[in-house]
Amino acid sequence: MLTQPTISRFENSLDKRSVFNILYAWIDNYVSSLRSRKEITIDVDATNDPTHDNQQLSLFNLYYGQFMHNELFFHDGDTGQIILPVLRPDNSHSNKWYVSILKRIIQKIREKFPEMKITIRTDNGFSGARFYKLVDDYNLLYVYFDKR
Repeated sequence: MLTQPTISRFENSLDKRSVFNILYAWIDNYVSSLRSRKEITIDVDATNDPTHDNQQLSLFNLYYGQFMHNELFFHDGDTGQIILPVLRPDNSHSNKWYVSILKRIIQKIREKFPEMKITIRTDNGFSGARFYKLVDDYNLLYVYFDKR
């Protein structure tokens, strides 16, 4: 049984390097599942998960007008497999860190499968110059969907 002191020591033992090691483990797990596939669709979306009663580390997000957690998820659009979940500061814009994280995912896929056809599917809140540069640099396809 885990005690609170044990959990606290674990939480406080993770530095930036440890977090990146976990990030790459998630991505490597996904990439290893792609052996027989020729193409993939990566779905990207943020969630607005309301928090209540002064929940620890919950911040006010002006866009959503509420205290919330603001998770970012990268999913395989065909299988539903989670490629990478990311918990970000709750008051951040939905596309914060999106391109730099997506770039890490694409690089790992291209290392093993350089000819893989990759389509990014997300809403237009994730568009921008950095995203379009990534699309050009890695020969990606993209499609936006309307969240209404």
